[in-house]
Amino acid sequence: TIEKGSIWYKHTDIHSVESRISGNTAVVYSELQLTSEVGGHEVSFPFFVCEVYIKEGEAWKLLTLAFTKNRKISVNDNHMNAMGGVTIGF
Repeated sequence: TIEKGSIWYKHTDIHSVESRISGNTAVVYSELQLTSEVGGHEVSFPFFVCEVYIKEGEAWKLLTLAFTKNRKISVNDNHMNAMGGVTIGF
């Protein structure tokens, strides 16, 4: 577990990144493969990541960050709707 220090994040492969900005809000969608060691065993899982930033003055600050384990989620122009959001299909 994380509390016992038995999870070690070893490597991240970023497969795609898409971003949308509206006013002082930015949303970044990513697909990545996270490789870690858990209890002495190496594991690797694909994740869909959503980051939301707000601009305060000249600086962008992270508001929220969400990781979702995925299987066949693809972030590309075919999945982005006209409002700048993402549609996820399985």
